[in-house]
Amino acid sequence: MRYPALLFTLLLVVSQSCAPTHYRLIYREENDTQVHPELRAVQLRWQSQRVVVKTLSGKKQQINANKVWGYEEKNGKRYRLYLDQFYEVVQSDGMTIYCRHNFGEGSTDEYFFSTTPNEELLYLSARNLKKAFATDECMLDLLQQLPTKSWLKTNSKGSLQLLDAYNYCQTPHSTVTYKVR
Repeated sequence: MRYPALLFTLLLVVSQSCAPTHYRLIYREENDTQVHPELRAVQLRWQSQRVVVKTLSGKKQQINANKVWGYEEKNGKRYRLYLDQFYEVVQSDGMTIYCRHNFGEGSTDEYFFSTTPNEELLYLSARNLKKAFATDECMLDLLQQLPTKSWLKTNSKGSLQLLDAYNYCQTPHSTVTYKVR
C-alpha cells in the first residue's frame, strides 16, 4: 500500500516541477493598451531588436524591444531589458539594484544600480556611486561610512543596506544619525 502513495507523491512533484513558468511583459509606457495573456517564454532577439513572446497556447509574437521595459515571473521576480540584456531586479526602493547572473566555471554575479527604474544602469562600485551622488552630501558621507561588503547585506526587514542609506538621505530628518551595521 505504501508504493502507490509514494508513486502518486512522486508524480505530483514531477508534474509540478515541469509546469511552465508564467511571465508577463512590463511596457515602458504606462498607457500602453496591449494586453498579453500569461506567457510561457520571453526571449530577446538582439539582432532584430525584438522581444519574442510565446503564449501558453504556443502562439508566438514579436514586439519591438524599445517598447519593453522587462518582464515579471509569476512569483514576482522582475527582469529589466537594458542594452540587449535582461538584468534581474534585486530590489527597488527609490534606487534600483540589479544583478546579471554569469554562468560558467569561476564566474560570479555582477551587480548594477540605477537611481530610478528608467535611468541607465551603472556597475555597482564606489566610483560610480560617488559619481551618481556627487551633489548629495548625505549619500557621499554614508558611502564613506558604509563598507562595500555590506552594501548588499539585508536588515531584519529584508531591505538592502545600500537602499536603506539612500532612503535615509532622501527623507527629511533632524539630527538623528544613520547607524552603519
